[in-house]
Amino acid sequence: MIMLGTSAGPMPTRSEDMLGHTAGHRPRHAKTYRNFAAEYERLQRERIAAYRELASDVQTGAYPSRSTWSRSQMKSLDLQHLSRTLESQDTQ
Repeated sequence: MIMLGTSAGPMPTRSEDMLGHTAGHRPRHAKTYRNFAAEYERLQRERIAAYRELASDVQTGAYPSRSTWSRSQMKSLDLQHLSRTLESQDTQ
């Protein structure tokens, strides 16, 4: 939190407001200098795309190869859980 002085006294300005972390309401005394919310949304889309590529590679057998992971590690990869997770991200 950053305190800014005014004739009415100090007002708290949060980094989240200044950097545009949140969408929606912003205090009237806060000025947004960057739009981090849009960047976080872009990064989330990239994360989802990467996990979809992983799921596709695993389903087609392109990854992992036998030399990459041990058999016990390959068994622990739960594709159904990964698919459900990706589907739930689509609805958000």
